[in-house]
Amino acid sequence: MGINKLGLILRIAGGFIVLMLLGYFRFENHRLHADLIKVNQQLGAANQRETVLLNANVAMRTTVRQLRLVAHQEHIAAMRMEIERQGWLSRVKTSQLQIKEALMHEVCAHRSIPGAAGWMYYQRSKTADHPISNELP
Repeated sequence: MGINKLGLILRIAGGFIVLMLLGYFRFENHRLHADLIKVNQQLGAANQRETVLLNANVAMRTTVRQLRLVAHQEHIAAMRMEIERQGWLSRVKTSQLQIKEALMHEVCAHRSIPGAAGWMYYQRSKTADHPISNELP
């Protein structure tokens, strides 16, 4: 009988230990599950922040690309305008030289300039509505 009692006590103690281990594992499982849910929530929030940042990055990249394109186009336009300005200055200097050369042969300023029939002269108008007029005096 002593052996049966010892076997019974060992079975009860073993069962108790198994129940304690099952309780501990269940508690750990519950704690790990709660930790997993918490980490998943944090990961979801991090993914949302990453998505927002990626969208902002794409928008900024697009804006930078557009601004670089506009700057390039404006640079090209400025270069073209400078070329046109240089051409205009060249034509002005050529015209000034032609006028000076033509005036060297003139005795008086009121006389006509040879070869200047197609030129147009401007003078200030006496009316305020039209400050410049092409009427000859």
